Amino acid sequence: MSNERLQQLLREADAAFGDPRVGSADLPLKVRQLAKRQRRRRLFGSAAAAVLVLSLSTVAWVNRSGRPSPAPAPILADNSPKPLSAAELQMQIERLRDEIRTGCQAVHEVLERQEVEQRLAALREQAEADPLKAVNDQLDRAALTTVYQADRMYHELNLRESAIASYERTIKLFPQTHWAQVAKDRLAELKTAGNGDAT
Repeated sequence: MSNERLQQLLREADAAFGDPRVGSADLPLKVRQLAKRQRRRRLFGSAAAAVLVLSLSTVAWVNRSGRPSPAPAPILADNSPKPLSAAELQMQIERLRDEIRTGCQAVHEVLERQEVEQRLAALREQAEADPLKAVNDQLDRAALTTVYQADRMYHELNLRESAIASYERTIKLFPQTHWAQVAKDRLAELKTAGNGDAT
């Protein structure tokens, strides 16, 4: 089987199963899958080529050494090798096909085993990740964003009331975060500064 034929079969298989739709969060996983697929194609092509070369060399070796050497013939006798019959050629072709099929099955089994191991490793990584920590990190970032926006409202845009509302929202929505305490401190500063600025 030629390398082009293998590539064509792989393209047809990819087209038949299609690529999974992934979001941008799964981009590293998609890149790893693409790299794995390319390695698999190279490995499958190399293995098929190796099986084919091995099979052809075996046939050539059997043709040379598989027959007993002919008895010395008279000088006038025809020493040219006998051509193989159609039945013998058909048997050799079938044997080669069986060898290639067996080699391809072995390659598929190895690739499937590698894919299963990689999936298990990815699942282990996901299981080891602490989902609660990820949620807390997201809450912390959201609280930081609201405090930052309140700071900008007050210092850059002179929107004191909007800044106060944003600080209060931070305290109400994210009470367990560090940024809730920062919002309380800045709210107290604003209210004190507001009382001192009254004219």
